[in-house]
Amino acid sequence: MSASAKFHTWPIPDQQLWNGFFVIGDIFVGRGVLAYWSLASRAAAQYDYGRWIAFLAISEPEALTEPPDERLTHSRLAALCQTLDHLSAISIASVVRNLAAFARAAAPTRSWEWMAEIARRFERDFHPRDKRPRLVSAGRLARLGLDLMDCALQGQPRGCTSVALSYRDGLLITQNSALRT
Repeated sequence: MSASAKFHTWPIPDQQLWNGFFVIGDIFVGRGVLAYWSLASRAAAQYDYGRWIAFLAISEPEALTEPPDERLTHSRLAALCQTLDHLSAISIASVVRNLAAFARAAAPTRSWEWMAEIARRFERDFHPRDKRPRLVSAGRLARLGLDLMDCALQGQPRGCTSVALSYRDGLLITQNSALRT
């Protein structure tokens, strides 16, 4: 299962917590506890929390009526991780870390170390796949770039509908492949 619930479908308490985490504020209003996060980090965490909400909506819909920090249990997290078996161990660790960040921000007085330990276990089990067989040679890239430019010059763009874009793509590919040699 890799579906992620859209933010507007989250339970209202979760939406309110999430929005509060990222309040920029000032010295009078205050800042959210996660306001320093980059937009990319926020987007990844929001997607992962949406996975959690989608998982609960399917497996235990009644859990969505519980307070957000109380519904995050060891057994539920284990069940979620089992549905993520199509992901690498490092990706599952990232999901767990994002959920832990939400939990720490939502209930800072509770101990969430058990989640950090689960993430560390996934990270220890991570064995990167050998991606060398998927590498494309510089020569092959250069041929592709030249082919794209030739097709564009003949008025028959490949891969897109614009002659200019096809030529641009071919030029960029050719230039980058020349840098690799």
